[in-house]
Amino acid sequence: SAGNSGEYGAHYPASYDNVISVSGTLEGSNFHCGFNYHETVDITAPGVNIWTTIPYSNDGDDKYQSVLGTSFSAPYVSGAFALLKSVFPETGHDMLVHRILNTAGYYDDMEGECNGQGLAGLLGHGQLDIHGALLTEPIVQLNPLSVSIMNSTGLMTPGDTSMISVSISNSSFSTSIDSIYLHLTNEDPNISIIDDQYMYAPSVGSDETFEALFTIAATEYVSFGESPFFINMQARINGNFPGLLNFETHQEIDTIFVPIGFVQDGYPIEDVAVTSSPMVIDLYGNSLPQIFFASDSIVHGKWMFGIDALGFPLNANSRIITSLSGGDLDNDGDRELIFGTDDGRLCVVNKDGSEFITVENERSILDFIVLYDMNNNEFLEMVYVTESDSISFLNIIDHNGNHLPGFPMNLLETSYNAPSVGDLNQDGYPEVILASDNGFLTIIDHLGMIKDGYPMNIGFPIEFPATVVDLDGNLDLEIIVGDSVGTIHVFNDDSSPLVNFETNRSISSSLTIADLNQNGFPEIIFVTVDDHVYVWEPFNDIVLDGWPIIISGDSKSEPIVTDIDNDNELEIIISETNGVVHLIDKDGISLNNFPYLSQDTYHFSPALGDLDNDGDSEIIIGSDSNLRVLDINTVLGSQYSWNAFRSNNHRNGFYDAQLSFIMKNDDVSPNSYHLNDNFPNPFNPITRITFNIPVDGKVAVNIYDVRGRHVKQIINDRLRSGLHTVSWNGEDENGICSSSGIYFYELVAEEYIRKKKMILLK
Repeated sequence: SAGNSGEYGAHYPASYDNVISVSGTLEGSNFHCGFNYHETVDITAPGVNIWTTIPYSNDGDDKYQSVLGTSFSAPYVSGAFALLKSVFPETGHDMLVHRILNTAGYYDDMEGECNGQGLAGLLGHGQLDIHGALLTEPIVQLNPLSVSIMNSTGLMTPGDTSMISVSISNSSFSTSIDSIYLHLTNEDPNISIIDDQYMYAPSVGSDETFEALFTIAATEYVSFGESPFFINMQARINGNFPGLLNFETHQEIDTIFVPIGFVQDGYPIEDVAVTSSPMVIDLYGNSLPQIFFASDSIVHGKWMFGIDALGFPLNANSRIITSLSGGDLDNDGDRELIFGTDDGRLCVVNKDGSEFITVENERSILDFIVLYDMNNNEFLEMVYVTESDSISFLNIIDHNGNHLPGFPMNLLETSYNAPSVGDLNQDGYPEVILASDNGFLTIIDHLGMIKDGYPMNIGFPIEFPATVVDLDGNLDLEIIVGDSVGTIHVFNDDSSPLVNFETNRSISSSLTIADLNQNGFPEIIFVTVDDHVYVWEPFNDIVLDGWPIIISGDSKSEPIVTDIDNDNELEIIISETNGVVHLIDKDGISLNNFPYLSQDTYHFSPALGDLDNDGDSEIIIGSDSNLRVLDINTVLGSQYSWNAFRSNNHRNGFYDAQLSFIMKNDDVSPNSYHLNDNFPNPFNPITRITFNIPVDGKVAVNIYDVRGRHVKQIINDRLRSGLHTVSWNGEDENGICSSSGIYFYELVAEEYIRKKKMILLK
């Protein structure tokens, strides 16, 4: 009872949580101002002239004594609960409370006042109405909680048939049900439901669960991910109902998601918000690759099976605001991890998470840190932009944490995006290319000098970093940017325009390069805000056949390119913010088992790798709630490609068209000589070279640098006919590690001599 003080205030124990607080009314559903009123009141019930069983005589008139007070209102409500419970005996507490309170009736005094105090919101849900509580159609809410695949992997495998178990809960606000009929459907033509109906006869009370079993089959072409199924559920309301009281059969349709694909042990990593593109890299330089990704102020490092890498997770003690970069800064064979934090720190950590160097910046670091040998000393420098009050500074830091001469450099009061780096004129010294939100394009050399003709204003905002590539085969690099009105601009390094392409649609991603049709002239791949994906070849000014295509939703991530299935043709990977991942061939056609479907949200480009060295491809992608590893179950090809965010883990936005000639292998016959592409390529520190010889004989494999100087002879011996593999660890004849760059490997066997190109990265 709420109390009889006639005042505004909480009254205990009625005002405690999980207690129904009852105030009282007069005849005719009028509030009695002698009773308490407060926000903690839940309901009102009659509290004046309540007859008791106590006899009373007045002048010979025998009657029963009447009383007043909320202590007599509360029993009305208690009795209502008891009556309701007798009709719905298997119904839980939440349903009873919900039904009593939400059928209470409104009366005018609920908007009135007492003693100058307005009563709005102080008399709970209204006047008790047991009639309404009994007769109102009961609430039933069935919630599919989980889907279990009844096999060893927990995933539905393409080409297989599996039984699935769906766990379904009757919510705590629901009444009890029985005779439950379920019907499962799916709209995917690559999925068949063999056992699509299930009947569950026993009673299911409030907050109770039951299991439903179905059998489904999938073709080998079914899409990976979380396939949506629709489950139609019908149930009979049960209880101790009077003869004239009947309720309609409950019916609802819900959606469940069945996981389809191949399992990667230890993944996904749940309950983590990935805040940039993940990176696959071997920090140790001689082992299986690891996955690194940022989540708020934490850097996570994972081996295969989801095992934490030594020294990780690492707490940076400030939010990480850049993508991760990775490379061997000090040429010791181990790679370092580089990122920027919200408090202006450039952080470089060793493979075990320990500090390599930390550089304090007065301004915030933008987007990502580029790694490049800027001064030709065979050590990687860190190139990045900082910004404060819309003024940008270009920073170039060496591996000791010192600025190179001429830096940091004030960028003329213009706000710039993150840099791209490449040797535009092939003079041996790279340039930094900067694009800005207000339409400026600037080129700065390694000494901090702005190149003639720059900065140049293209007229519209440039929202993404530039991309650098030799498009026309003259060895000089071109600069490519996309503006906010949908034009792709291609410039020579002297600022003269080469060609442009107009889409009339704003560009929604940074630009990716690939030679999809393998004609020696790279294409530009990009996404527009209206969900179109373009593949444009600037040299011939053509859009490739089959393009553009329209994807199903918004994409903010840079496309990634790789030979996912080792067929010597490149595929494009694009993720959407709505949880869809596309894997598309050069003709604009989705590969088998794609698009991948999920309920996640993807804002960043995926990463690629072979985490467990089983030869299969894995796609690693981070969302707002997890990190997933998609096991594609195909052999990852060795073609050079734009296979990471900003082309590579150095994040330099540079595509080496000279390496794109590593394309299709000729058909290999056991009766012919053949030199295959090395794998991996680019590599660090070891690559494998495979060749075939048709007869026994003397064989030599030699390594040369880009100037034609002999570096090392890997083998010089007689071999039996067949397929052979040798390895090169990047060392010369004297055991000294070779510097980063382009190298050639040569096979000499009898009169057969063949050379191929490879690249050593550090």
